[in-house]
Amino acid sequence: KAGYPRFIKADGVSNMRDIGGYLTQNGKIVKQGLVFRSGSLDKISSNSKKSLAYQLKIKTDLDLRGKTNTVSPLGKDVNYIPKAVKWYHGIFDEEPKKLMAETVRLFADENNYPINFHCSLGRDRTGTLSMLLLGVLGVDEETIIREYHYSFFSENGLYSVSEFTALQENLEAFKSYLMSNYGGETADFNEHVEAFLLDIGITSEEINSIRAILLEDAPKKE
Repeated sequence: KAGYPRFIKADGVSNMRDIGGYLTQNGKIVKQGLVFRSGSLDKISSNSKKSLAYQLKIKTDLDLRGKTNTVSPLGKDVNYIPKAVKWYHGIFDEEPKKLMAETVRLFADENNYPINFHCSLGRDRTGTLSMLLLGVLGVDEETIIREYHYSFFSENGLYSVSEFTALQENLEAFKSYLMSNYGGETADFNEHVEAFLLDIGITSEEINSIRAILLEDAPKKE
């Protein structure tokens, strides 16, 4: 069914799920089996490593913490790409914008798929990138924020009520800055995201490539 999250069970890995399956506002659906998000892979069990290699066929390990390994924990055959990105409203500073552009650009190359991207908990840096990706794909704001909140059900997703409150404040600051500075007053969330990506150097051709790779026609209702 479309619109439901697909959580992935992997021993030693918290908060892993497929970001596909969501309907877009123009009648498309985000393909499943191409982009996964998670917490750190550093403690993945050998059995789960084999399972992910066989079932998900992950080709790129995108580590948003920066370079913490020389080889992906998933194995030497997986392309390990470290990008020390910022999160929430921290991405709007000049240097973080350049790094975010390099990161998003990876999703415009079909040779990188399937991709798993992660930070430590799979919540803040990972959640910020996920919101940008789903936003430019055309998933509505309410669904994107709900997908963000799924991390709070994970083993490492939330420590305390006070931390949840702080994270909500960070999320609102991120949304407020994005919507006040990119895309104009009448734009919706998706248009704000696209305007931001264009501003940081992602081209229209690269955005179209991301959409071509990750979107397909939604199944028609019987």
